[in-house]
Amino acid sequence: PITNDDWRGMGCPSVLSAKEIDEVIERIKREDIRLTNDDDVRQLILDALRVKGITDESKMKLSATTVKNYGAIFKSKLSAVYWKSDSEVQKQNVTMV
Repeated sequence: PITNDDWRGMGCPSVLSAKEIDEVIERIKREDIRLTNDDDVRQLILDALRVKGITDESKMKLSATTVKNYGAIFKSKLSAVYWKSDSEVQKQNVTMV
């Protein structure tokens, strides 16, 4: 008989809980953060992991799929004002030069 059937679960455990996601959303709003790409989303997730006390580098490696999934979650909870378009980023880069 199989006594340990944990392998039957659906993938890895979530990186952030629903409460932690809401805390990230509140931080974005409070600090008026503008997200431009997956790197911004990745940084927010890593910051949230550090707040949780996670410092193990192996647990802080995030796949591109994980980052995109959390980006979709963040996008679903935020208005478009928090997302910069590529053209806005290019304009900003041109004015900074």
